[in-house]
Amino acid sequence: MRMTRRLWLAFAVCVAPAAACLGGAKGEGLLEALRKHAIVETDVMVPMRDGVKLATDIARPKADGAKFPVILMRTPYRKNLGGASGALLGGYAFASQDVRGRYNSEGDHRPFLDDPNDAFDTIAWFAAQPWCDGNVGMTGGSYVGFTQLAAAMTRPPALRCIAPSVPPSDFENGVVFYGGTIRQELVQGWLIGQAGSSQRVQRKEVPAEELQKWQPHRNFMEWCWHLPLSDPGPLALGGQGYVDCWLNGVNNWEKPGSWRQVSAVQRAEDIQVPTLIVAGFYDIFAQENLDLLLALRARGGSDLARKHSHIVIGPWPHGIGGPAGDLAFPAAGRALGPLQPTWLARWLKGQPNDADKWPPIRAYIMGQDRWLDTDTWPPAASRPMRFYLAAGKLAPEPPKADQPPSAFTYDPAKPVPTLGGTNLIIPKGMKDHRKNAERPDVLSFLTELLDNDLAVVGRLRAHLFVSSSAPDTDFTAMLLDVRPDGYRGNIQDGIVRCRYREGRATPKLLKPGEIVQVEIDLWSTAYTFKKGHRIGLHVSSSNFPRFDRNLNVAHPPATWTQPQAAHNKVHHDPAHPSFIELSVLP
Repeated sequence: MRMTRRLWLAFAVCVAPAAACLGGAKGEGLLEALRKHAIVETDVMVPMRDGVKLATDIARPKADGAKFPVILMRTPYRKNLGGASGALLGGYAFASQDVRGRYNSEGDHRPFLDDPNDAFDTIAWFAAQPWCDGNVGMTGGSYVGFTQLAAAMTRPPALRCIAPSVPPSDFENGVVFYGGTIRQELVQGWLIGQAGSSQRVQRKEVPAEELQKWQPHRNFMEWCWHLPLSDPGPLALGGQGYVDCWLNGVNNWEKPGSWRQVSAVQRAEDIQVPTLIVAGFYDIFAQENLDLLLALRARGGSDLARKHSHIVIGPWPHGIGGPAGDLAFPAAGRALGPLQPTWLARWLKGQPNDADKWPPIRAYIMGQDRWLDTDTWPPAASRPMRFYLAAGKLAPEPPKADQPPSAFTYDPAKPVPTLGGTNLIIPKGMKDHRKNAERPDVLSFLTELLDNDLAVVGRLRAHLFVSSSAPDTDFTAMLLDVRPDGYRGNIQDGIVRCRYREGRATPKLLKPGEIVQVEIDLWSTAYTFKKGHRIGLHVSSSNFPRFDRNLNVAHPPATWTQPQAAHNKVHHDPAHPSFIELSVLP
């Protein structure tokens, strides 16, 4: 019976964000069902330090004089009590709150910026309630996961633990920027979606259709072509907060640090509570979630944070448990069931259990269909392996003879289209790249057929010697599994903007024909290439709209409008040994 309770609690808490669409009869039906067994309050207006009040729904067990720990979720996606049933069954109170300026809460919505202080004040309010035992924990995914990190960075005295799933945790190196580019489909697409449900739209103060036509399911791809990037366009209809969030990215392209206050990876020393992260290798925040775990283990703000922070990272996109494009590992999801109930019992109720013995990292190895427990990333048993680029080939040894570079022309008016990957609003996960491989602006490099299975587990990086006719251009790298039937499935990919090859704070334009070395971070994976397959590498200069297009000009990226073609080369001779480095298990 106890395990049944735990599993139901895990399910109920995990699906609470998905229940955000509950409304009308369904919403009322849920509330009526809860009221049979709980005290339910809706739209409780919790005061913040500046007088703004945030709408909060609360459900707590019916028990006169009893006190309970609180499970709190703070969301921009409409509060609901979808996770309350399981929480109540486990002996917790459950609360869901609209963040500032969203749905029923007061104030202006400024994505991410107000969540630290608001979370601190909300937790303090709950700890002071006569029915609360003074212990508060937080759960939820994506932005709801971020609100937990935002809370933890302010060190609320009553916060005991957090369990963020796929949370944005490094805005400087993953959420907004990647390799010097802006993650256009993620940032722009998400903001347009949020502006479409803004309070201005709900109050009919602006024409909703003007925002709706640019939504991801309609004409978003058309807006991606719009220049300059500094034009917020439809975001203005949502309100100034949505505009400022976009401009904080494009206007601070060369000013690293503008996002530090909300970047948990950079502020790990401020987090003092045990942290359980659930992540996916095909998720939009995959690498920064791994980086967050490593940062907490190394420099968390307390012994508890350093010793009791964990990550479970599986074969999932931004939608934990679901298929990643053409990849599906349904058995992997079964490991999630007992995680949160065990975690909450340990840190909200003080019940010793298996959580004390969890490894820092538990990673699912795709292709072996098993979980790997490790204290380090990459695992200590792994070793680096290099494959060197040659004409159409990936070889285990560096080139010994001179050979001409591989060349192509990149036209920003005809960029390589994004096919899968770590995306949010466009198709994600693994897709077949045979069509892209046929393009003249995509260079393809393949190994010989593998004699044995090869488990690649860890960080992936491409080190390329490149040159261009343009003062600036991008180079992309994509690792692929090339199957015997010809299918080319993307494992991970990355990009570098050449002017920012030494960092966004130190732009350095190219000289025509000058050979420079660039490093492309492809993030991490845990994937097994099967015997008889080939390892593939695609190199190009665009992956659009996953990343914004480089127009190959010297003007600042935020304001450029006039593109020009670039003649780009990848060099792979003895003096310029370009290679990709993998981390492999024996």
